[in-house]
Amino acid sequence: MRFARPRKKVGVSPQKAGNNSDQGRLAEMDRFQSYFRLTISVLFILAVVALLGASEVTSSTRITRATFTTCADFKIGTPQGVKLVDASSKDCKDLAGSTDAQLQLPPPPPVFPFIWIALSARGTIVKVNTETGKILGEYHSAPDRRGMDPSRTTVDLNGNVWVANRAEDSEGKGSVVKIGLKEANQCVDRNGNGVIDTSTGLGDVKPWLNPGGVDDNGGVSSAQDECILVYARVNGTKTRTVAVDVNNDVWVGGLGNRKHDLIDGKTGAIKRSASPPCGGYGGLIDGNGVLWSASLDPGELLRLILALTHLPSLAFL
Repeated sequence: MRFARPRKKVGVSPQKAGNNSDQGRLAEMDRFQSYFRLTISVLFILAVVALLGASEVTSSTRITRATFTTCADFKIGTPQGVKLVDASSKDCKDLAGSTDAQLQLPPPPPVFPFIWIALSARGTIVKVNTETGKILGEYHSAPDRRGMDPSRTTVDLNGNVWVANRAEDSEGKGSVVKIGLKEANQCVDRNGNGVIDTSTGLGDVKPWLNPGGVDDNGGVSSAQDECILVYARVNGTKTRTVAVDVNNDVWVGGLGNRKHDLIDGKTGAIKRSASPPCGGYGGLIDGNGVLWSASLDPGELLRLILALTHLPSLAFL
């Protein structure tokens, strides 16, 4: 009979195991001490930087108390939303610096109880009384045989509306139309009959026959509605941006080719032009005189600084 020989167990002696455990604890302590020293160093550097910054601010900041009394005093600052005037409301810019002055709020702008709405499929714009909901007039947005599809609207400082025709791109140009607010005496008696011939409600659209293409390149000579004041051709095609500036002139931008024009608010004549890389889908002018214009492409926004002579543009992508 043969018996199997017991196998010898393989393991670590208690002494060796104890030595390994001690070595692990020592290594862990070394790592902790390294991290601790690094943390202390970082905190020390941050504290020094903070102290230096506080010292610099304390040494460079001066709090000055002053009483503003004269025109010269107030001109130290930059007025925002207020006027500098004397006791008789004369503007400080026309007075001596020693004149006693005060800050004056401007009068509130007039409130027009009307809203203008573009009816794209009809090629017209309607005027609605916001207090009663009654439609007071309907107007063509362009002469016969011209691109219409009115969309974007903006109201000027006198209550008139400017409307962009997004279907117009013939001859490489777009168009906008200006319709006057009769209630603010903005319309013109072109035929000299002593009254303003204009629409009085929905469906009452006066003809704009455009015989021989007389108004194709701009003008309202054949428009029978005397509240249609300006029809202008602009460089931007498929126009969608219309924005009124502080001078009551209008910036018009085209989505088709992204060209933008500043047009005269009374005549529609082009005063300035720009060809930025984006924008034209809709826009506004902010309180700092900057034109912001959206693009159809995601992530593009035009910022046009209008006060600069050469109209540099900055596109945010």
